[in-house]
Amino acid sequence: MVSAGGTIATGGGHTLGIIASTRRLSEWGRNSWRQLGFCPTSPEPETPRINPPDGLDEIPLLSISAGLLHSLAIRDGNSTDKYKVIGWGFNGDGQAAVPTNLKAKVVSAGETTSAAIDLEGNLVAWGALSNTGATGLKFHTVAMGNTFGIAQQTDGTLFAWGSDSLGQPVYKANVTHASEVFVSVYAGDSHWIAVRPTGEVICEGYNEDGQNSVPSGTFHSVSTGDWHCFAWRTPMNTGSGGELEVWGRNDEGQGQLPSSGGPYSVAEGGWLHNAAIEGPRVCYANCDGSRVLPILDANDFACFSARFVAGDPYANCDGSTTPPLLTVNDYICFANQFACGCEYSDNRSHPCPPEDP
Repeated sequence: MVSAGGTIATGGGHTLGIIASTRRLSEWGRNSWRQLGFCPTSPEPETPRINPPDGLDEIPLLSISAGLLHSLAIRDGNSTDKYKVIGWGFNGDGQAAVPTNLKAKVVSAGETTSAAIDLEGNLVAWGALSNTGATGLKFHTVAMGNTFGIAQQTDGTLFAWGSDSLGQPVYKANVTHASEVFVSVYAGDSHWIAVRPTGEVICEGYNEDGQNSVPSGTFHSVSTGDWHCFAWRTPMNTGSGGELEVWGRNDEGQGQLPSSGGPYSVAEGGWLHNAAIEGPRVCYANCDGSRVLPILDANDFACFSARFVAGDPYANCDGSTTPPLLTVNDYICFANQFACGCEYSDNRSHPCPPEDP
């Protein structure tokens, strides 16, 4: 079971999870090409594939990504293995064959291509769309679609490469929104979705199932499946808000929320299915409890300083147990959490990448 604090990734017909308490892999669903990380019980077809590494279920992981028929992960563990990228599953275009000794802070598995942001902020891709043309640029994150990839540069602007064949996703990222800053970006099969600093969400590309018809209002964060989208409404100080919205293709029920359960802290969509983790989203660095984007601003530092002076246990960011509990290291810890952003700062015991390799 993947509980709050863990993470999940959905592919063409398989789902991966990182168990919060152990950082180990959990997996379920289709395994025809060993994309789950173990040998299938049914007869194996003759295909080009990368077998999972030995002892995969005992390897601590930082991050995972599920492609159509292959999987990627970033290793945790000792200084030698930490941040190493591993891949397994279908390898018809080289998408599971990770470059030797690649260490990364972000990975994304698409259909025929995989991509990563290495520890120096470089965009690295392998498979069908390995030629990104991104020489000299530095990046924060990357997301792979079917025939295109889209990445967020360190200044918040977008860079895309690949095909414009379905809805011009590359053209719109590189031309229409060339100088626009975004908070985050994700890719579906043939569309991409991003959050502006104002909380407005835009979706560009293939629109046969209404992917571009974003619900009105402001949003905190987004995610996407192959043909449908997710967005969390901006939470309010009153305790309201934060609801998850889903829209797009719904032929198998993937474009609607379950009739029971929730709220959901994480949701990911695959080709025709979804997976989610129940629980509220927590952001330690949001000291002042603001619910207006940008969530994190200078007032959070002032708030943390006031709580530190007052001796509030909240200010014990590093979790120390030896007096004095509150030291200058808590300021450093808080600054690191602020820099991580809310995607990672819900887990102080497992800080966001990258650390010093």
